[in-house]
Amino acid sequence: MGLAQIKNLAGNSGPTTREMPLKHRWARADLAFWAEGYGVPLKPPSGYSSGRANAGFVFASDRHVAGRYVDVVWDAIWGQGAEMASDDRLSRVAETMGWDQAEFLDFSDSPTALECYERSTRNAHLAGIFGVPTTTFRDGFWWGNDRLGSMDEALADWSKATGQEPS
Repeated sequence: MGLAQIKNLAGNSGPTTREMPLKHRWARADLAFWAEGYGVPLKPPSGYSSGRANAGFVFASDRHVAGRYVDVVWDAIWGQGAEMASDDRLSRVAETMGWDQAEFLDFSDSPTALECYERSTRNAHLAGIFGVPTTTFRDGFWWGNDRLGSMDEALADWSKATGQEPS
């Protein structure tokens, strides 16, 4: 889904964090704190145009490797600080994934990708999602990375009650 679009659909049309220097400085420090706690590298990207990389998720989902794609893109963009929309970066992501680079780049710019991306954003809004990160499971809804522990508890409770592993 598109973050700017989902925020606007939810009525959050104010300035972005990047447009508010005091909040931006605090948010960067908070991101660094969480990244250290999670043990993941964090180098903010040089640009924030995420549409093409997000559209690539559709490409990955169609190939049943969405989780790996998210890991590869996260590392490239937030781990290495790359520009999200550059042909060079997206070509390297495709190469890492073992895909034909031209096919991936063509898809990321295609009307089909845009349509899927917009539909996903609308569906997220209809489900009540208004920001990222948001995770859902059954009737549960967790917004913010500081809620991941609560989500883990809910998944463990459900698994214990049903004897099943969440999918």
